[in-house]
Amino acid sequence: MSKTLTRTICIKLDVEGHDAVLAATQRAFNAAASWVAQVCWDEGITNTNTAHHRVYGETRERFGLGAQLACCARAKAIDAIKAPWDPCPWLFSLLLLAAASASHR
Repeated sequence: MSKTLTRTICIKLDVEGHDAVLAATQRAFNAAASWVAQVCWDEGITNTNTAHHRVYGETRERFGLGAQLACCARAKAIDAIKAPWDPCPWLFSLLLLAAASASHR
């Protein structure tokens, strides 16, 4: 029996002075996710493992992301591709109301 105690804690990081680096990382991540989505869409890839083998290395090289962010960008892209496009009924109603009120002006 192990007598090791593991505790997970939440801490707040001091990111002051690192705004530019964090913004650059965010832009690289979003660009990578968009690129992965485009590649997978064009090639008809919807399987996570297939997508990983297709884009992982190039994502890290092209966008300068670490392993964790490259995998998260791929996961975000595949989730977007797999998501069913189902417009919200309330949004459709809102658009109809806006069109109707615009025609009464």
